[in-house]
Amino acid sequence: MEAKYIGLILIIFLSFLAGCHTLNGEFVSDDFVLLEAAENVGILQMFTSNWLGERGEGGFYRPMVLASWKLDRLLYGANPRGYHFTNILLHVTITVMAYLLIWMFTKKLRVALPAAALFAIHPIHVEAIAWISGRTDTVTAFFYLLSMLCFLKSSEKKDSRQNNLKHVALVSGICAMLSKEIALTLPIVITTMDILYRRMQRAESFRKGYTPYFIALATILLVRYFALGSFVGGYGSDTHLRFGVIFRYMIFYIQFFLEPFGMPGNPASLYRWVLLAGFLMLSVMAFFSDKTVAGATWFWLVAIPVLTICRPQYMYLPSLGLFWVTAVIVFDDESFDRPEIKQFMWSIIWIVFMLIFIMHTFELNKQWSQLGWTGKSIEKVFRAVYPDVDPDQRFVVINPPASQRLNVGVFQNGLQQAVRLWYDDSSLEAVRLAVPEQYTDRHPDRDIVFQFDNDKIVDLTDYYKGVADARFLWPESPVEIVLEDDQTLDLAGLDISITGIEILSQLSHSTDVTNETPIARINVRFQDGRNETHYLQVGVHTSEWAYDRNDVRERVIHDRAPIAFSYFGSVFPATPFPGHTYSGLIPFNQPGVPASVSIQSLTQTIQQIEDPVKLSIRMINAVNNQAD
Repeated sequence: MEAKYIGLILIIFLSFLAGCHTLNGEFVSDDFVLLEAAENVGILQMFTSNWLGERGEGGFYRPMVLASWKLDRLLYGANPRGYHFTNILLHVTITVMAYLLIWMFTKKLRVALPAAALFAIHPIHVEAIAWISGRTDTVTAFFYLLSMLCFLKSSEKKDSRQNNLKHVALVSGICAMLSKEIALTLPIVITTMDILYRRMQRAESFRKGYTPYFIALATILLVRYFALGSFVGGYGSDTHLRFGVIFRYMIFYIQFFLEPFGMPGNPASLYRWVLLAGFLMLSVMAFFSDKTVAGATWFWLVAIPVLTICRPQYMYLPSLGLFWVTAVIVFDDESFDRPEIKQFMWSIIWIVFMLIFIMHTFELNKQWSQLGWTGKSIEKVFRAVYPDVDPDQRFVVINPPASQRLNVGVFQNGLQQAVRLWYDDSSLEAVRLAVPEQYTDRHPDRDIVFQFDNDKIVDLTDYYKGVADARFLWPESPVEIVLEDDQTLDLAGLDISITGIEILSQLSHSTDVTNETPIARINVRFQDGRNETHYLQVGVHTSEWAYDRNDVRERVIHDRAPIAFSYFGSVFPATPFPGHTYSGLIPFNQPGVPASVSIQSLTQTIQQIEDPVKLSIRMINAVNNQAD
């Protein structure tokens, strides 16, 4: 078998290896938005309208990407595994085309193979492959490279196949320009690269044949304008025109390429600016060498639209040029053929770097898998607690996850569409996102309330239904405090009369504690001089937090106290289970104005062989049930 085809098999393996870990991933963030659009946006509408404008971002004109989602929706329904498989298949195909493109220019396996291999496994491509919505870049790259290859190959044919290849090239180019804004560079790039190719292959000089691409570009820009009201901008905005940030963003892009090795200093440090200057100088030098000019031209011309915006996935297509130049510099030295030891040493160094990159790619894939798992856990929580909902019910999510791509599983971007997808009901009222102090327009009869609390998902629906207007948060009430041994929590008094207090708490390591065991002493001193002493009791006012976890339920010997709210841990990759915070109502013997309240832990009185019992107090409410 020829070495060329052995290299082809190797890069297919590497590109599949880089993405195979994502097959078990889930939908996250914008995936839910596009999934809903794939179901509801018509074919004509996706080519002629601002179909994503309702999200308030100005628009989204990438009809070929949505077409790929529609095809996946038809094939896989709402099963994310199929969508991930499509992403991986696209990456494998694109890597093969990248390999063939470099081979056409160089005719050297020692350049095409390492460049394509680096393209296959580099961690800067993880977001475009592991995130289903990152498909915008892979779909674009697929059509972009197909158009380039077919156009260049057509110059080698002298029969009817030449016209066929030209037609495929033009149609692919149009599809690329209808996939993402970065492809609007294609007419210029295909013209420039063809001239370079013909010069390097010593073919006939300049030929005509580029005009259809520029006509297609002008037509697409015109259609974009009528659909979005803007010629450029991924969301109909000027995000592609902020030229003042180019150099700062280029520093970040260099960091993305070198991410496994880290970059010392902050983005404004002298070190990074020196690194940027060196990168620019090498780029200029690359244009003056016949061996590197094609790769350098590819990188800079394709990267033009993304130099004023900054995300790793935006380098998916331009990075091919950088890897191309790097492979030429390392493996195409004039003296490379002669000393075998030099060839051997460079090959070993390259393999070491490849291993470092693939390991980092695996780690980033793991993070994306964790994101998907977190999103799936949220779905399981919602569906387990509320398996059925009425269309007039409203989801309220307090403290929703921040829109940070590598920190949470369901981002604010797609939460509303996610809930509609989970319940298969597009008529569900919009999900309300709020912070606690903004949740004022309550509708206890129809609100389903969840709160995100670090790694917990808290169900507050019943709690908000049961909280009367006369119950309010005690001043200086803790968010959470653990009372151990003889520790005492002292609360300042109030200036109004109340009938009791509510302590929201939970226990840990308490499976062996019996019912009605005092776990805390509550001393209340009133302004009229009275004193009252009450006790927080196990199984009456508070209980083991993991009471309903299977292994705990088998061992716990006290009852479960009234639940204030439940939450679900999301520690990857365990199955989520409900944890509880309990409501302990302590009525006073008679109403009064408290001058002070102290809560003293009695955990030291409970003898256990294993870990000591801990009492966690989440919140304290004052209760006033006096008649008007």
